[in-house]
Amino acid sequence: MGEAMTVSRQTSRAEQSFSLVAAAAFILITAAAGYRAIGLPPVVIVGGSGVAGFVMWYRTYLKGPLAPEVILPPFLLTVAALEVRMAEEYFTKFGPYDESPLRHQLERAVFPPRLLLRAGDGHRSEQGGA
Repeated sequence: MGEAMTVSRQTSRAEQSFSLVAAAAFILITAAAGYRAIGLPPVVIVGGSGVAGFVMWYRTYLKGPLAPEVILPPFLLTVAALEVRMAEEYFTKFGPYDESPLRHQLERAVFPPRLLLRAGDGHRSEQGGA
């Protein structure tokens, strides 16, 4: 069963090493840039997801890529679930689509006003809004 799920070509040691270094460097550079521009809370959320994804990628896909027919269905389900979530946020007016009081309460609980960015210009806002 394991052989049918993986592609016959295994990744070489050199390719694995290069991929590991490139992925780790990407996570570290983007986390550092995010911390410098935004602050700690978003970096913990995004960087933590990056580290978790890196560990899972290392333990599974890096050494032996999965066959496309195995990975495609879960990938498409994930994309469909994201679309459903975005539609839900849009139709319930939760998110950046309006000035929802609930959205502002959640933003202030997670990101203090000094960390919020003004939309479009990338500068910190002392007022907490655009």
